[in-house]
Amino acid sequence: ASQQHFLVDFNDSARTYLTSCAKSIDQAEKKQDVAGGMLALLRHEKPLKAVCSDLAFILKLVSHRGRDLEYASSDLRDNLGVVLAAVQEEGQALRFASERLRTDPG
Repeated sequence: ASQQHFLVDFNDSARTYLTSCAKSIDQAEKKQDVAGGMLALLRHEKPLKAVCSDLAFILKLVSHRGRDLEYASSDLRDNLGVVLAAVQEEGQALRFASERLRTDPG
C-alpha cells in the first residue's frame, strides 16, 4: 500500500469533530445501532487515519458536507467518485481534491 498523506492533523479536536459529524449523519439516517453506521467506526478506537482512509466513511461524510474532503486520505482525494460527491454537495470542496483531479478531471 502506498503511503497516505493527509491535509489535517488528527488530534483530539479532529476526533471530536468527526465524531460529531458521524453522530448527526447516523441520526439523520436512523442508524443508532452500535454495530453499524459511521459512529461505530470511530467508537472502535480505530486510528483516525484508518477511518479517514475508509471509502464508505469518507463518501458519506463528503455527501453531507463537501468541504470535509480535507479529512480524506490522499488516495481518496484522488478518487473521482469521492471528489464528485464532495463537489456536488459543495463546489468549494474542489480545493481539497488531488492536484491531478483539479487540473485534469478528464
